[in-house]
Amino acid sequence: MELYLYRSFTEPLSEEMLFRWHRMVMSGRRDLKDVGRFRTGAEPMQVVSRTMYEPKVHFEAPPSSLVPSEMARFITWFARTGPGREEPLP
Repeated sequence: MELYLYRSFTEPLSEEMLFRWHRMVMSGRRDLKDVGRFRTGAEPMQVVSRTMYEPKVHFEAPPSSLVPSEMARFITWFARTGPGREEPLP
């Protein structure tokens, strides 16, 4: 992945690039059904700590049906705020 990032540093961020990164990072994982694509399950995606019997939910992601549109908004924002772009971050 490091070599891919080095070679593609100047390419604009895209869904396909994110999917490729995800496939690289999750390579070999058989416990995940959505690798290299946006998640599709109906169950909530949560960041949880503590035990199964006393969970603490730190974050709950938007429903999977909203992920494609939310990611499109993120990719557009990312492209606009890069160095030398329309609205560069400080």
